[in-house]
Amino acid sequence: MGESIIFNRIRAQGALENARDFLIRLLQGKYKESMPAELKETIEQQTDVSLLNRWYDSAIEHDTWDAFVASLK
Repeated sequence: MGESIIFNRIRAQGALENARDFLIRLLQGKYKESMPAELKETIEQQTDVSLLNRWYDSAIEHDTWDAFVASLK
């Protein structure tokens, strides 16, 4: 028998929350005071895990806040 729809939704919600949390922690730790509150709010409202993962990878790749922000455009 396959996995339940409810379990899949719970797992997907957990993955989304983890992606948001990891990205916010990385940005706050790496770029310190550069991250505006508006971006944190945007991340917290984002529902696309793939997009959050791309932003995370970009933050790892770029050494400065400006380079990270430029990579999002």
